[in-house]
Amino acid sequence: MAAIRGIAYAAAGKFEESREILEELKAKSQKQYVSPLWIGNLYGALGDIDKYFELANKACEERSEALLGIKGDPNLVPYQSDPRYQALLKKMGLE
Repeated sequence: MAAIRGIAYAAAGKFEESREILEELKAKSQKQYVSPLWIGNLYGALGDIDKYFELANKACEERSEALLGIKGDPNLVPYQSDPRYQALLKKMGLE
């Protein structure tokens, strides 16, 4: 839920609040499992698309459950024209 709140903050232009949540998630991931995709989604919402794809691929390597809805996620529409998105789907067998 924290990642979703952070994405909503970014969408509302509340970037400082969004970055605070990003830092909280990164710290939490040092103590317990947090899917790299959730952290990546927050980076993407903040405009760092390269970091999004880096972490989405890491989530794929970890076989994260968070990737289950990646093909139909409306938040990812802006990424669909990026060749890395298609490469990720291919890697997952979802092309």
